[in-house]
Amino acid sequence: GRGGTLSNLGGIHSERGDLEEASDLFRQAISLQRRALAVHPKHPTYLNFLQNHQWNLIETLFHQGRYSEAAAAAEEIVRSFPKVLRIYVYAAEMYLRCAELKSENIDNDNASSEIRRYRQRACELLEESAKATDKTPDAIGSMAWHLLIWPDISARDPHRAHRLAEGLTNEFPKRGSFWRTMGIAHYR
Repeated sequence: GRGGTLSNLGGIHSERGDLEEASDLFRQAISLQRRALAVHPKHPTYLNFLQNHQWNLIETLFHQGRYSEAAAAAEEIVRSFPKVLRIYVYAAEMYLRCAELKSENIDNDNASSEIRRYRQRACELLEESAKATDKTPDAIGSMAWHLLIWPDISARDPHRAHRLAEGLTNEFPKRGSFWRTMGIAHYR
């Protein structure tokens, strides 16, 4: 539909470096996708497209250095998909990326305060992720892995990562990536 077309155009503008136009197109795509979902609220393709449009917008805002807007858009996607574990992981990752880049350019106390808020919210999202019910094995594995390797040490939780990975290795004993995650969690 039109939302997909606008999102594709946004992607083209993003690749060309016209991030302002790209973010406007992604916002329009989100608006159209929400209208389609108002008519068909559980349509899986429409829901998937909405997630894609929202992530495209978040990434574009992030690359523009508009961290507070990227964080607000991350909050919106969590509100839109409160049951999806991978959304929490990606949103927490976005907050930590914003904190990391913002910390490279600390110029005042407000920036320092904003960095602390970003880090705190990332940790809160990781805690809130426990209420997610849409937990694919890959999403759980990604969550466990991220709990081990976040650049920001305050977001790491090797004990939780170990519990998650242990459950995965019990259920999927032939998936090497789950064993690797459990081994690293055990080591840490």
